Amino acid sequence: MLLGVTPALLVFELLGYAFLGLCIWHALHQGRLRRARLIELGAGVVYGLALEIATTFQLHSYEYGCFLIMFGPVPLAIAVSWGIILYSAMAFADSLGFPSWAAPAVVGLLGLNIDLAGDAIAIRLDMWRWLEYARDQEWFGVPYANFYAWFIVLSSCSALLWRVRSVTTRAGWRGPLAALAAVVGSMVILIVLDEIEVQYDHHGGIVWLPAAIVITAALSVVARGVWVMRSSGRTHVAYREKGMNALIPTIVPFYFHFFFFSMLFIGSIATQLPVLVAISLAMVVVSFVSHGLMVRHEFSMSDTRAGLAALQK
Repeated sequence: MLLGVTPALLVFELLGYAFLGLCIWHALHQGRLRRARLIELGAGVVYGLALEIATTFQLHSYEYGCFLIMFGPVPLAIAVSWGIILYSAMAFADSLGFPSWAAPAVVGLLGLNIDLAGDAIAIRLDMWRWLEYARDQEWFGVPYANFYAWFIVLSSCSALLWRVRSVTTRAGWRGPLAALAAVVGSMVILIVLDEIEVQYDHHGGIVWLPAAIVITAALSVVARGVWVMRSSGRTHVAYREKGMNALIPTIVPFYFHFFFFSMLFIGSIATQLPVLVAISLAMVVVSFVSHGLMVRHEFSMSDTRAGLAALQK
């Protein structure tokens, strides 16, 4: 251990900071969207820290293990994880040109793709623990409401950040303030919906139903968005990635998938719960297929632009 931090948590924390640096590098190469992307990345980290502190005090339902850098009860690495997941998912939706009304649902589902496998493994690495849930309850020890909250966090924050992007792209102090307003707005949405969820549970509601409704509705919205994109034959893309930049929004989610999948075997979790291996592999396949489409789309666009440039010479 280093300063009381287990090797698994230390690796997770240090790699998270490294991938934050990678996202900063990506944002710096975004042309006219450079300023907006940097602000959105910073806002995501600030939001991650604020929502974790607020949720910890509002619900008292979980607590974190020991990390190197802590802000009160919340590790900085968790806030960074929120920030880079939000950033990479927004970059993914931007790259494929999803309609504005469907893009937040894409972001929420991409986050759930990571969390459905990762959270059940994380609690077995003592990254955090749910105070009122045994490890055989609900989703392998993770409350179903957690996935409902994950979707609300990512979809609402991304929707509001996209809403103010016309301001964050311009120079001046209004950009950061607009992003801060988006973060505050998303926090209010989360706190209100968390309280509704708590009251629903206290009155004997079906625990898995809110998450199921949210996920089903999100899948329907995304499917409709894909149909609209294909039927129109056009996509509005805010910024086309150049070269290897297209890989970075893909690398970030695969970092989480690879880390947690590795921990299944390093931490001997796979022998206790082999079903988590199947779930993790399924989530990797979904991520690989969806992000593979983005990379293929971006590189095909690069080839098309290169061909047009050659014809014009």
